[in-house]
Amino acid sequence: MKVCNTTACQTCHSNDKQSFKLLVFPCGRIAPPKKVADRLLFVLSGRLSVKADGQDEFFCDKDEIILLVRDKKYEVTVLEDTKLLVLTFATTYQICDKMGLRDAKHILDATRYKFHSLPIREPMKLILESVLYYLRDNITCGHWQKAKFLEFFVVYWNYYTLEEICHFFYPVINKDIGFHAKVMANCTKAKTVKELARLCGYSLTPFNKLFLEHFQHSSPYKWMLQQNAPLIKARLLDKTVPIKAIAAEFGFTDQTHLNRYCKRYFNTTALQIRNRND
Repeated sequence: MKVCNTTACQTCHSNDKQSFKLLVFPCGRIAPPKKVADRLLFVLSGRLSVKADGQDEFFCDKDEIILLVRDKKYEVTVLEDTKLLVLTFATTYQICDKMGLRDAKHILDATRYKFHSLPIREPMKLILESVLYYLRDNITCGHWQKAKFLEFFVVYWNYYTLEEICHFFYPVINKDIGFHAKVMANCTKAKTVKELARLCGYSLTPFNKLFLEHFQHSSPYKWMLQQNAPLIKARLLDKTVPIKAIAAEFGFTDQTHLNRYCKRYFNTTALQIRNRND
């Protein structure tokens, strides 16, 4: 029975792409999934056949997990009446810091990805049972969904090997790390979001969309302001460069805009920073 009566919280009705669903399919073919997000399919019962982007047919049974990636084509056939718990998510990047470690890079570089499954191990089964309990009570709260999403990855990092994780999540980890690496490599070279997008090889609209997914819902503009703080401060300390020129250099509309930035990040004005060493 659903017991939450809070009216101020909007998470139950959000359009967040991260969600859990219980699906039941009879024997037969499943229509190709919509390519709006990546999906983890936990097979609770039954048997599936999956053909992924021209690879050999793969068979998935009860107590196995498969990953369907949004930008790949799949042909899924239900071979026996099947019950699935589906976790839809936008990105795996930064779920855990290990995603960015050099430990994983050499595995990813050597990986020749082939579609496969992972076993549902006992700790994972316990989480699945708790998710199913919430779903049976028709609880759609976004808070528990996000908490469970994080808990799933705690289980992955503690009960599956790094090799298993890298091979299984290769299509999304490799893609996510690639985008993240491009941004980090070029952020110091760009003064505006448009310039950063160009250096990373994207037009502005798709870059903004990818950035929101990969950098914890921070806008590129706000993120670049934070990243540029040490450089802006260093430029202000250089009295040979007019403050007005620094404002234009970093994309501020005028010196007043730069002062608001300095108040937020340095708790002082641009001129006070400049005169600090007098």
